[in-house]
Amino acid sequence: MPFISFAQNFEDIMLWRALGHVQNGFYIDVGAAWPTDDSVTKAFYDRGWHGINIEPSPQLYKRLCQERLKDINLQLAISDQPGAMQMSFISDTGLSTLHHEIADQHSQEGRQVEMETVTVTTLNDIVQNFVAQDQPIHFLKVDVEGHEAAVLKSLDWLKVRPWIVLVEATLPMSQVESYAHWEPILVSSGYFFVYADGINRFYVAQEHSELFAAFRCPPNVFDGFILVNQRRMAQERTEQAELLAQQAWQEVERARSSESLAHGLVNQLQNQNNALEHQLLSVYLSNSWKMTAPLRWYKLQIRRLKQEGLLSRLRALNFKMALILRGVFSSSAKGNTQQAFETISELTPRAMQICEKLQQGQEQKKNQDL
Repeated sequence: MPFISFAQNFEDIMLWRALGHVQNGFYIDVGAAWPTDDSVTKAFYDRGWHGINIEPSPQLYKRLCQERLKDINLQLAISDQPGAMQMSFISDTGLSTLHHEIADQHSQEGRQVEMETVTVTTLNDIVQNFVAQDQPIHFLKVDVEGHEAAVLKSLDWLKVRPWIVLVEATLPMSQVESYAHWEPILVSSGYFFVYADGINRFYVAQEHSELFAAFRCPPNVFDGFILVNQRRMAQERTEQAELLAQQAWQEVERARSSESLAHGLVNQLQNQNNALEHQLLSVYLSNSWKMTAPLRWYKLQIRRLKQEGLLSRLRALNFKMALILRGVFSSSAKGNTQQAFETISELTPRAMQICEKLQQGQEQKKNQDL
């Protein structure tokens, strides 16, 4: 499983390289800001670590309480003396500060600055009240927008020995280094500078010199990490692919339903066609169909004559056909079919064929009756 980096400048990658072997580690984050975005501790929290998040901003503190249930979340500021101080808050940023000159600079640059009174305590009080005596502090992170020296002075470094300390070392929103006035506090307390990432400086306690090697080079491919934004993009692509697959499956199901309906309609029409063919065949094989063949032929001749405009021939044919049919059906009724057909000798050859077929049919029926 790759290591997912949430930090702003790969700080968590460097710390994990040095401390990844520690199970259920412990951290203190002074100026924690967001619980996820730009968080140095989020990756550790996700891997079973816990610790103390110190954040004076009401909005950010609320989010920490919602998302960091295993952590101790404190709405406080840290300085070298406990009490209360005026703090400059810049909404929706991690730029809130106790340093008034820095706040004035933000105001001049157009950022909205609001002053509020906050409770202030020391790191010594935090450790005494919230850290068990046998609990090692694996790393301490300090990001307090110009108030670093006061924070570092608030801890008894002889009694409390975080394994690694990382401190923001440039002025806010710049690359101007600002560590000269507070670095002596760490160096004089037995901490060795091991790495700078352009924003922070990392220090390792002399009793944990085995960790020095982890800071020989910056983050690289061998650390096996991905950025949280890369993971989010991958998740979005996966969700999009799943959505497209679901839509495609729905289209397949609709196509199958349409195909099934079409097959049903085809089968229904085929059955109806078969029934009609059966009925038509029954009609063709019936005696009535055979007996009325001359009449159908007569109607066909009528249509043809009308189309040709032969009205005089049509009248003669009507008269003759009336005599023929009268003789055919009256004679058939009396059983004298031969006499009936003798009266139609003047019919056309086609009519004569039809009459002969009627006569043959009548004889066959008579023989069957015998």
